[in-house]
Amino acid sequence: MEATKEKPVTEEAVAEKAITKEPLAEKEAGKSSSPDRRRVFMGDPKRVLGPQTALENQYDKMEVRQSPLEGFGVFATEKILANTVLEETPVVVWPRIDRCSEGFYRVMKDENFVSKDEINHDKIRTMFGFKHPMKYYFKWFPPNTPRTGPDVTAFQCLPLGYGPIYNSANGLNNAMWEVKEKTFVFKSIRDIEPGEEIQTFYGYMVAEDSTTWPVTDVFGFGLEYVAMEDGSLKVFMRNMRFDNEEQKQTRYKEEAWQKLAQALQKSQGLVTLLRISVLDGDEEKHPFDFPDNFPLNFAFRKLQEFKQTRFKIIKLQYSYREVGSDKEHKETTTFVNYNS
Repeated sequence: MEATKEKPVTEEAVAEKAITKEPLAEKEAGKSSSPDRRRVFMGDPKRVLGPQTALENQYDKMEVRQSPLEGFGVFATEKILANTVLEETPVVVWPRIDRCSEGFYRVMKDENFVSKDEINHDKIRTMFGFKHPMKYYFKWFPPNTPRTGPDVTAFQCLPLGYGPIYNSANGLNNAMWEVKEKTFVFKSIRDIEPGEEIQTFYGYMVAEDSTTWPVTDVFGFGLEYVAMEDGSLKVFMRNMRFDNEEQKQTRYKEEAWQKLAQALQKSQGLVTLLRISVLDGDEEKHPFDFPDNFPLNFAFRKLQEFKQTRFKIIKLQYSYREVGSDKEHKETTTFVNYNS
């Protein structure tokens, strides 16, 4: 009897066999016999997705737990080096008509077209401590479209993974994100130590009572609580924020912003606001002295009051200590109140 000739084994045949004929024992264990975890794409066994398509993450070095800042937060369980991709996640984009629906509901409720039972149903959500979904939304911009100005097209979106769980830092965040066409990339911007909470910046300020403040409404002053040696909390200015690069460049041409930047650098982000007032010609008016134990939300509220004043020039007094020195420096500066 003539021996049967064996066909040469190709790489495609090996890949197809690994995909379509998993050993029963490994199937039951929920494992794939393919070492690179290949999967069939669109039903074509010859077209496989290799490991290079996996989105990068550091889930083995992070965990979610209760945060002292607000609700849940994401914490490092191991040291994460600077410029590490924490995760790249798919994103869900909401149709713009959803915001119209919320507006219609608000009008219907105000005009008594919504029953009391329906209104009470929404109270159940807040009773269990769930925040409004707006607290978790990000913005997604279509590719190659402007992100500032009158022609902006922005959508509400929700990055998956840990995306909506990262808490925000008004001043010194240790992580950031960038938006791709269909994914969000969260990345560390400095080394993050084990046990440290990972914080991004939402694009607006957040106070301890969950109130939010647009950056421009509070002069871009990134105020935050800092724990003192005696366990008390004190409000410091830790950073300066801007809505866009153009606004940043405009501000940094002013001497006042240059001085503030130097104070922040010398003190490593520990500048104390002492007094704010306005100038009417050469006359100082409406001075306000910040109390030592002034709450964060009150500080933002006071800054907003001065931002909305009709006066064009703001006068600010602040203090700081250089790192390694006990000497307190007090400085006074003035700056333009744009759009006042």
